[in-house]
Amino acid sequence: MKPLLSVIAFNREKETEITIRSLYQTGAMDEAEVWVVDNNSSDGTADMLMGLVAEGIIKDRQTTLMMQNMGCPKALNWVLAKRRPGQHFIKVDNDVRFLTPGWVGKMTKFLADYPTAAMVSPWYSELEDSNQGRLIARHGTWDRYWPVVGHCCIHSGELLDQVGFFDVLVFDHLYGFEDLLMCHRAGYLGYICAVMREVKCEMIQRHNSLDVGRKAGQTEGRREHIDRLRPLYEKRIGQVKRGNYYTDSEGKTT
Repeated sequence: MKPLLSVIAFNREKETEITIRSLYQTGAMDEAEVWVVDNNSSDGTADMLMGLVAEGIIKDRQTTLMMQNMGCPKALNWVLAKRRPGQHFIKVDNDVRFLTPGWVGKMTKFLADYPTAAMVSPWYSELEDSNQGRLIARHGTWDRYWPVVGHCCIHSGELLDQVGFFDVLVFDHLYGFEDLLMCHRAGYLGYICAVMREVKCEMIQRHNSLDVGRKAGQTEGRREHIDRLRPLYEKRIGQVKRGNYYTDSEGKTT
């Protein structure tokens, strides 16, 4: 069974096109069930995506243009709802260039070879920055990390069968913490997070997202958004520690 793969886009027209073309060039379109969701971009991203459909790079029926920005976690869950039991899921941000041909198959095989690994990332140079996770141990061609930041991450079907969906911390949760919370849920269930050094990608956009200020017309900047969500993130970690791992398709816990 092919993994389910999602690219959630909001603006970043140029970066999104590079991401999707690199998926095509490295064989991911054949090795995965690829869904592209545009979260009502205000630049030319939607038109660019329709151009890629016309080229045959992405499939029309698996390319969705939302009428509003529902935020990344909700969009991820919209795609994740299509997952079949046992099916792996790959989260891809829209600012990643893939460099390794056949990387989807390599990561899928890694999950089969190492069943204790539930979340696996390719290697990228920013991993040398401690803000991108902490190296726990080296094992041959792969490293154990904590956490795995979700620029690109394959989640095992075994993990998702147990934990469900990504957490939506508040109704207007646009970005932040959904990948970290998934790492915590995996960790408390006894799984590990890993980075494959033989699978490489690069970040097209290099900046600290928290340093991006408020744009014209916005009532809240990125740092303010993250700061508002942080107490809810910490509360959810407390729930995970008490054994509440499951999140439903709306991003809610019981």
